Amino acid sequence: MIYTKDVYCIQTPKMHSPRVRKFLGLSDLDYSQRTLHYYNHVLWPFYHTLFQEVRNHNFDAILIAGDLISEVYDQKSAREILEQLREDLVNLSDRFWAPVCISYGESDQKFNHQVQRDSKKRKMDLMNQLHHPGDGIFVLDNCQKSFDEFTVTGYYPDLRVNPNDAQAIAQDFFQKEFWFDDDSLQILLCHNPHLLTNVSVMQELLGLSSKITLLFGGHQKDGYIPLEIQSFLGSFLRDYGLSGHLCRGGFVVSENQVSYVPSNTNDISSIDLRMNEFASIVSRGLAKYSWYVPSSPSYTIMEVSRKNLTYKRDLDA
Repeated sequence: MIYTKDVYCIQTPKMHSPRVRKFLGLSDLDYSQRTLHYYNHVLWPFYHTLFQEVRNHNFDAILIAGDLISEVYDQKSAREILEQLREDLVNLSDRFWAPVCISYGESDQKFNHQVQRDSKKRKMDLMNQLHHPGDGIFVLDNCQKSFDEFTVTGYYPDLRVNPNDAQAIAQDFFQKEFWFDDDSLQILLCHNPHLLTNVSVMQELLGLSSKITLLFGGHQKDGYIPLEIQSFLGSFLRDYGLSGHLCRGGFVVSENQVSYVPSNTNDISSIDLRMNEFASIVSRGLAKYSWYVPSSPSYTIMEVSRKNLTYKRDLDA
């Protein structure tokens, strides 16, 4: 099976340290009973491919942007799924000698509500089962974690009550709950990055685009179209998929505009940022239809480095 890799080299004037930072990004792992059944044919070879990257990269952190859990039918299956998921995450952290930072997705929130009907089941939610700093696993449930010269913020609002409240919820969190230190590289994990990458939201979150450098998310699952089929499609359907949103690639985001940076499969995409911009990277994830149609799980490598501003760029910013 072919495993798709997207690579982004991001240059930003916000970094103070000359040290290049590297991050491995995953999303939409969608663990379920079906995952466990096909584990040796799909996920284990995928992780084995990831482990080969140890030869080429020293990652500062592994970023997982939500939807770790997919289908859960009963308490027994929930326990089996969480045990396998935790084992895999600990293995990732050990192999790369790097922390694993996780934000929630809508499937994870649904799972938590399913298992929180009584005190015994509450012990099986993602935070209780996966969050273990001693093993290098950090579940960031609308909170922040600082490391050596970089900070990871995990954000995902519960929008089941009223999805139209996304802007108001974001404004409340980013103005009251989160603190972005200018001396630290700021990374934001949000399962559905489209909640934050539109001009109306950015205009309300005044100053956010000048504080964070990288937003990593997923949610679109590569447009729900397997890679082998994408090559036969037109550019619009290939980029937007069946979801109606741009389903992979990068965005340069500011308070005034959002521009698209297409991903180059197994090649390098370069993103050059100004002081008031950040990069939003949308992971392909594990395609939802992987079990029924031949598809390609994916991972994302993001390299962030300091850019020296020229006089002209200073004026442009």
